[in-house]
Amino acid sequence: MKMSKREKVLIIVLTLLIIIYGYYENIYKKQISKINELKTQKVTLENKLNFLNNMIADLDKNESNFKILNSKIQDTSKNLYPYISQEKIITELDKIITNSKIIGAFNFSEVSVQPIKNNNKEEDKKTKESFLQPTVDEYNNITDNTKKNIGNNKNEDENKTYSNNDLNIEQMQATLSFRGNYNSIINLIKNIESNSKKIFITNINLNQSDKNEISGSCQLEFYAIPKIDNYVEDEEYINWNYSENYGKVNPFDGGNSTNINNTIEESSVIKKTSYDFVMSVRSMNSDLPTIMLGKANDNSKNTYVYADSNSKENVEIVITKENNNYYYKYKTSRGSFPIQYNGNGVKFQPLNEYISLKIYSNKRLNNDDNAGANIKIINKTDKIINVEIESDDTLNPRINISGEGSSINVKKN
Repeated sequence: MKMSKREKVLIIVLTLLIIIYGYYENIYKKQISKINELKTQKVTLENKLNFLNNMIADLDKNESNFKILNSKIQDTSKNLYPYISQEKIITELDKIITNSKIIGAFNFSEVSVQPIKNNNKEEDKKTKESFLQPTVDEYNNITDNTKKNIGNNKNEDENKTYSNNDLNIEQMQATLSFRGNYNSIINLIKNIESNSKKIFITNINLNQSDKNEISGSCQLEFYAIPKIDNYVEDEEYINWNYSENYGKVNPFDGGNSTNINNTIEESSVIKKTSYDFVMSVRSMNSDLPTIMLGKANDNSKNTYVYADSNSKENVEIVITKENNNYYYKYKTSRGSFPIQYNGNGVKFQPLNEYISLKIYSNKRLNNDDNAGANIKIINKTDKIINVEIESDDTLNPRINISGEGSSINVKKN
């Protein structure tokens, strides 16, 4: 049967339509469905990626916040005892009496745990454990068996109750009786106030014994809180070596006790250089913040500011002279001292004919260690500011100093 040209065209068109329909139903629709499915998966994965990136960013931020907060907690509690040790406190008071050149004697009360503000509640006096101790024990993984080995002589069967409104801490009182001249009494008060651990003088009574001698007594209070970690400041107190020599060589000698262990060389050691300000710049892997800056010899660390990041932090230090008085202020990305940064800042007296800043650094750990500080020092005084940098990385320094105003001298060790 011979087909016409028109029939041949129709058959070709029909064949093409069948092929197109088959491709659409069997291939195209499946491909479109797969593409839509992959687009949905892409959106889901992008959301998960954004969520994880946000978590990582929050983790880094929280880790920095933790390090700064932990440093502030340590700075706040460092001046308090980790626990009350009457034997250790006796040696501290004996040293204070000796250095003050007075004749003194003291007696102690029982160690107790009660609120700082005495509200005369009998149940508070019966409390046997600080309210912080359970939390600290849990943090330090101290088991009941370990507690027994410590030998605290606590009654474990006694019911312990803690009030949310009472901050019970370990404390002890002492009465110090003394006599000496006026300067010795003043030195006694200064030595008590400058002790490495805080000793509180609650009251003091003075009487003139004769023309050149004053006698009296004072009430002292000692406070202790459990520490989460053993701080460096507590090591001397905790690791007391009972085998060392204390007191006098001759117990019947009426003179002041002396340290017989000092050699001529030890007694002739030149005092270390004094600095007005100190700063540390560490790696991100340090347990402490990467940036710490404060007034030198600030035992309270109230003047400290911090920053923590794996990058170069901008730090500004401003020293000003006005009306023959010197002032300082400084800031990082995470805080400033003083908090109210307007104005000249806080008044201070330079220790030398120049103003000094000591910066402690260390070498970089690897190529990923980018922590550092861009320090801008603004000198508005008539003195030179000497900056001494210790142990900075020689190939890729962490510290960059820029100046404004009067002379700034930078020395690297």
